[in-house]
Amino acid sequence: MADSGWGKEAINLRQVIELMEATLTPVNCDEPICLIRRNYALKNILFDAQRHFLDHVERYTLADLAEPAVSIASPLNRRKRA
Repeated sequence: MADSGWGKEAINLRQVIELMEATLTPVNCDEPICLIRRNYALKNILFDAQRHFLDHVERYTLADLAEPAVSIASPLNRRKRA
Protein backbone atom coordinates (compact mmCIF):
# COMPACT_ATOMS: atom_id res chain seq x y z
CA MET A 1 0.00 0.00 0.00
CA ALA A 2 1.41 3.38 -1.01
CA ASP A 3 2.01 6.02 1.64
CA SER A 4 -0.07 9.12 0.96
CA GLY A 5 2.11 11.24 3.23
CA TRP A 6 -0.86 12.13 5.42
CA GLY A 7 -0.89 10.58 8.85
CA LYS A 8 -4.18 9.99 10.63
CA GLU A 9 -3.19 12.70 13.10
CA ALA A 10 -3.04 15.28 10.28
CA ILE A 11 -6.54 14.73 8.91
CA ASN A 12 -9.29 16.38 10.90
CA LEU A 13 -12.89 15.22 10.74
CA ARG A 14 -14.12 18.46 9.21
CA GLN A 15 -11.89 17.79 6.20
CA VAL A 16 -13.37 14.31 5.86
CA ILE A 17 -16.95 15.58 6.11
CA GLU A 18 -16.36 18.37 3.61
CA LEU A 19 -14.84 15.92 1.11
CA MET A 20 -17.45 13.19 1.55
CA GLU A 21 -20.70 15.17 1.62
CA ALA A 22 -22.29 16.18 -1.67
CA THR A 23 -23.55 19.42 -0.13
CA LEU A 24 -23.15 21.03 3.24
CA THR A 25 -26.13 23.31 2.83
CA PRO A 26 -28.40 22.39 5.75
CA VAL A 27 -31.50 23.76 4.04
CA ASN A 28 -32.21 24.15 0.34
CA CYS A 29 -35.44 26.07 0.05
CA ASP A 30 -35.22 26.55 -3.70
CA GLU A 31 -35.62 23.03 -5.09
CA PRO A 32 -38.08 21.79 -4.13
CA ILE A 33 -39.56 24.92 -2.62
CA CYS A 34 -39.93 24.25 1.09
CA LEU A 35 -42.28 25.49 3.77
CA ILE A 36 -39.61 27.36 5.74
CA ARG A 37 -38.51 29.40 2.75
CA ARG A 38 -39.72 32.66 4.31
CA ASN A 39 -38.71 31.76 7.86
CA TYR A 40 -35.26 33.30 7.74
CA ALA A 41 -34.84 32.97 11.50
CA LEU A 42 -35.07 29.17 11.33
CA LYS A 43 -32.85 29.05 8.26
CA ASN A 44 -30.22 31.17 10.05
CA ILE A 45 -30.45 28.94 13.13
CA LEU A 46 -29.82 25.83 11.02
CA PHE A 47 -26.85 27.41 9.23
CA ASP A 48 -25.42 28.54 12.58
CA ALA A 49 -25.88 25.04 14.03
CA GLN A 50 -24.05 23.55 11.07
CA ARG A 51 -21.17 26.00 11.49
CA HIS A 52 -20.87 25.05 15.18
CA PHE A 53 -20.96 21.35 14.27
CA LEU A 54 -18.17 21.73 11.71
CA ASP A 55 -16.10 23.85 14.11
CA HIS A 56 -16.55 21.15 16.76
CA VAL A 57 -15.55 18.16 14.61
CA GLU A 58 -12.56 20.10 13.31
CA ARG A 59 -10.97 19.60 16.75
CA TYR A 60 -10.77 15.83 16.16
CA THR A 61 -8.66 13.79 13.76
CA LEU A 62 -8.88 10.34 12.26
CA ALA A 63 -6.47 9.27 14.97
CA ASP A 64 -9.14 10.05 17.56
CA LEU A 65 -11.45 7.58 15.83
CA ALA A 66 -8.80 4.94 15.27
CA GLU A 67 -7.61 4.75 18.86
CA PRO A 68 -9.56 2.60 21.32
CA ALA A 69 -9.23 5.26 24.02
CA VAL A 70 -12.89 6.28 23.76
CA SER A 71 -15.64 3.71 23.62
CA ILE A 72 -19.31 4.49 23.15
CA ALA A 73 -20.30 0.96 24.10
CA SER A 74 -20.26 1.62 27.86
CA PRO A 75 -22.55 4.68 27.80
CA LEU A 76 -24.92 2.91 25.41
CA ASN A 77 -25.09 -0.17 27.62
CA ARG A 78 -25.81 1.98 30.68
CA ARG A 79 -28.76 3.59 28.92
CA LYS A 80 -30.27 0.20 28.10
CA ARG A 81 -30.10 -0.90 31.75
CA ALA A 82 -31.65 2.31 33.11
